[in-house]
Amino acid sequence: MEQSIPFLLQLQAQTQLWHWQTDHYAAHVALGEYYEAMSDLTDRFVEVTKGKNKNGAKPALEHAPIEIKGIVGVDLEAQYSEWAQYLIDWSCDTEISSQPEIQDIVLDMINETHKLVYLLRLK
Repeated sequence: MEQSIPFLLQLQAQTQLWHWQTDHYAAHVALGEYYEAMSDLTDRFVEVTKGKNKNGAKPALEHAPIEIKGIVGVDLEAQYSEWAQYLIDWSCDTEISSQPEIQDIVLDMINETHKLVYLLRLK
């Protein structure tokens, strides 16, 4: 699960940048709402994961580079659909699916991502 934290941080950073860069008001609002929801869910995920760790170890993120790109040439709908699929695959992982509290957080992330994809389709 620890490898998931850099992905979630990258997702947040990328969303925030695209929220600032988009020229479409509806996408701006949808990306802003998604960023806020995912920020809360990521925080819950890290805190619950840390709480379930027997020794209370902090997430090891010393070597977790985050790559973000500008919005030019990006198909937002396709990109978030890809990330939704990543989250779906991740939710089926035994490490996630065997822990209902963590799985609920990941399912909320999937729902938020699908909601964003839907809103991005409403040009």
